[in-house]
Amino acid sequence: MAKTGLWLSYKQERYRAKLEGPKRILNWSGKKDTWDYNNCMFSIVGMNGNLVRIIVRRNKSFDSSYMEKPVQINLLLGFKVKEVEEPIEEEYDEPLGHNTEDKKYGKKRKRWAIHFEPILDNEDPAERPISDCCIWQWAESDKDKTIKKSKIYDLYNEILEKYNNPPKPKNIFHVKTEKHEEIMPVLYQPRVDAWKNFIREIHTHKIDDKQLEVSIIFNDEQLRKHFVLDPIYRVFRRFRYKRIKDIESFKIILDKIPEGYTFELIYSGKYTLYHDSIHEDKPDKQGNIPNHKIKYYFSSTNHPVVFVNTSNHAIAEHDNNHYHWKWEYAAWEKSSPIVFGTKSRTDINNEFRRVKTN
Repeated sequence: MAKTGLWLSYKQERYRAKLEGPKRILNWSGKKDTWDYNNCMFSIVGMNGNLVRIIVRRNKSFDSSYMEKPVQINLLLGFKVKEVEEPIEEEYDEPLGHNTEDKKYGKKRKRWAIHFEPILDNEDPAERPISDCCIWQWAESDKDKTIKKSKIYDLYNEILEKYNNPPKPKNIFHVKTEKHEEIMPVLYQPRVDAWKNFIREIHTHKIDDKQLEVSIIFNDEQLRKHFVLDPIYRVFRRFRYKRIKDIESFKIILDKIPEGYTFELIYSGKYTLYHDSIHEDKPDKQGNIPNHKIKYYFSSTNHPVVFVNTSNHAIAEHDNNHYHWKWEYAAWEKSSPIVFGTKSRTDINNEFRRVKTN
């Protein structure tokens, strides 16, 4: 991702996430800090009711032993917003280094900034909301580059345009990505949930002209809320499934383009990463499973968006972890940290059984 020079800052209570044996701990400190992130990309999605959703993306690069190459992963955060202020010029202490507890600041500099407060709704009591949000850039020293000719003002005008026009029939995250014509969902997973539960592979398998099966292989599944049961659950998984890796599958419903999902026994509903025993959308007496309309698309309608919401990898068409950065898995990108293929769920299960018996 190119350096944009655009920053996102907000206030949120600081947390500490760690592993203690089988127990995955997330402790809130009780202290609010300011978080500053540089080189962010912003997309604006119109919503009903004179609302917009501001989508923020940034990236990280690292060497992957699993992929055996350098990889890059994007991170995403989203805000539902009712009002934003016109950009202003103000002074701000220059952030130095990373967002650690002992983060340093340099001298005051002038910046051009949009201030806003996100709308807080459907929040888990265990969450800590974000406040005092600001999108900004350093003020230009060139006299011809005024605030009204800046990137930050262009973004402000885009937000106003989305406010004043009804949302498009398809809510598409307009982002730069490598072109990929095949149907492949983009998955988002809370970064804090990724102690060892991150995604390794995504497979799409065509059932027929109306359905596509998607199978996700996670590195592991470690319980958080019910951590005392984790050792027993791991033995059960080895005995029952011949594996520790967690596999979840869902279906994309097609009508020329992806239009809906079915999440049999793995729908998250309203639950968040603080829950780990969620298996909603059980078939009814006739065997029917709820059909959920796709809410967002990534870059094009070939790439519907799915959110991994809970610690046991229950998923949905909507995001329940509004105040956590999420890993973005666009599997077709050359720098992606995950493998993508076309295996069916049956083929994947059989492979694990053969490896175990051999």
